[in-house]
Amino acid sequence: METPEYIEGIPTEKKRSKERFTLIMGYYETLWKQLQRKGLPNAVKNKFLNADIYIVRNESDKKTAREALHNWKSTYAVKHLRTVIEEAKPLEGQPLFVSRKEGEQKRNGYKT
Repeated sequence: METPEYIEGIPTEKKRSKERFTLIMGYYETLWKQLQRKGLPNAVKNKFLNADIYIVRNESDKKTAREALHNWKSTYAVKHLRTVIEEAKPLEGQPLFVSRKEGEQKRNGYKT
């Protein structure tokens, strides 16, 4: 089966990554506006954990956009990010919590 040129308005061709980058940034902007209208602190509530999952502006969006632009499926997931976060559950048979990392994570500048 051949992949259509667009899926829910997302271009599927590999060479259309610039368009997907623009779409991803637009999806994030829309999500922030929705959250701010509801007076939420840029967070989406996960039903399973009963916890707020924060989306850090100018960090979450750019990092995700750089990674997700390479594949239309990743762009599709970002388009539905709010639903993905709200409905996320652990995989059956997988531990819910894991031991935290020790030391400094140089890649993202955070210390755990």
